[in-house]
Amino acid sequence: NLDGLEEVVLFQHNVETMIWERHRDHASNPLSRLYFGLQAQRMQVYEGQVCRAAAGVVAVSEADAAALRERFGVSRVTAVPTGVDLEYFHPPAAVSAAADLVFLGSMDWMANIEGVEYFVREVLPLIRREKPDCTLAVVGRDPVPSIRELARRDPLIQVTGTVPDVRPYLWGARVSIVPLRVGGGTRLKIYESMAARVPVVSTSVGAEGLEVHPPEDIRIADGAESFAEA
Repeated sequence: NLDGLEEVVLFQHNVETMIWERHRDHASNPLSRLYFGLQAQRMQVYEGQVCRAAAGVVAVSEADAAALRERFGVSRVTAVPTGVDLEYFHPPAAVSAAADLVFLGSMDWMANIEGVEYFVREVLPLIRREKPDCTLAVVGRDPVPSIRELARRDPLIQVTGTVPDVRPYLWGARVSIVPLRVGGGTRLKIYESMAARVPVVSTSVGAEGLEVHPPEDIRIADGAESFAEA
């Protein structure tokens, strides 16, 4: 129902159609690819209708704004860039070690689940060839059973669930990882990590839409080998 949308400003925290397309492209079997492909087609139609019907659209990056214009013919779209409170995330003088690597994100969201499972399966074993005791903290609410199982199988992996404050996990980490292959919008976790003075290694998708300048302020790597090396 599109009634009333002509009086509404729509905030697009990502381009939903792109997320379903990326799930399709990384699906592990034909049935999953078919399912995600159908969902992408349906979302393409619906998302376009809603965006065109709204009085205006707000995107989180210029990249998303351009995608909305190109995909859906939306003219009334403005990008408002992502930002964080630098003082809030600035590390204290003394911090306690948490884990070598930290991943921040809601762990009931498909893109985060896929990214963490991919990292543990494909990238972490490569890192442990050089650093066998490498630890990982997965910090985020509502971890699904497959994510909790990672910690049960590996004592060097910690899955926290909801925490009252993510900052100690950032301050206590050596690297913040963003191994996402699926997703859209912008990843606030990257700016939070930077504000916490933690180096970031991300995929291209993970850092999409952010004002970053690799390799000066972030390392970007898309293959398992290159991600592990970074």
